[in-house]
Amino acid sequence: MKNDIFKKFIKIIDLIEGGEFKTAEEELLKLSEEYPNNPLIYYLLGKVNTYKKFSKLLKFEKVHIPIEFLKYPKTTYDILKLALTPEYREAMLSIERGDYYKAIEDFKKLTKIDGEFVTPWLYKALLYEMIGDLENALMAINKVLELNKKDALAWYIKGRILRKLGRYNEALEALYNAITLDKNLVNVLKELGYTNLIIGDYKKALKWLNDYLKKVPNDPEALFYKAIAYKGLGKLEEALKILDGIIDKGTNVFIKTTSMLIKASILERLGKVEEAVKVYNEILKK
Repeated sequence: MKNDIFKKFIKIIDLIEGGEFKTAEEELLKLSEEYPNNPLIYYLLGKVNTYKKFSKLLKFEKVHIPIEFLKYPKTTYDILKLALTPEYREAMLSIERGDYYKAIEDFKKLTKIDGEFVTPWLYKALLYEMIGDLENALMAINKVLELNKKDALAWYIKGRILRKLGRYNEALEALYNAITLDKNLVNVLKELGYTNLIIGDYKKALKWLNDYLKKVPNDPEALFYKAIAYKGLGKLEEALKILDGIIDKGTNVFIKTTSMLIKASILERLGKVEEAVKVYNEILKK
């Protein structure tokens, strides 16, 4: 019996790590009917609901959940005891309500209960990032890395925060650490491409973006960055080809409109003024 539920938990955790939150939730609800008194089921249900809220920030990367209870049974009691505290439940409810400031205060209480429990620090970093408090986000993610220097996701988040702070060289260093530790964190590749693009290293930007697009070929944001990199390298025809693809197929209004503006500027640069004017007119009609 224990072996069966163990296998089911492993399957559910794999679903969560793959970003399949809806399926994971369905499996957990089924499991709760079989084992209504198992606290781990309700703990993971709380996690799934939280990851739904954070999916945009995490970009469906391998999520950071404390599965030490599966690897090291001796820690099971301590982890579950903390995870099932009123403070933890209140933090989850605050996130569900969209009250991120209150959630931060809830997680602060948890870190006071046990400062070495990684998950509250990670959530604090993400919440601070969401509300634009990047200095505190950086402080929180540094605490995660102090507790575990091999946490690839934490290095990725740190790199993203540093990039937003304009500390590009430090951001790149953090991102290199992330991709070295876990080559499956594909969004690190895009972040590396974007950060190199910002500092004007178009060749490196193109290299990382190409690596990313091999795995996620239809990402309009990455394709847009690639077009900008080509433009920076003076490869204007290649840039136009990508921009046309984004304009024809794109559903993201901002990326599509920006692509049209960049296309018009390239056409002007190529001396194709009439074509550029047509593109500008199309933008004005929208």
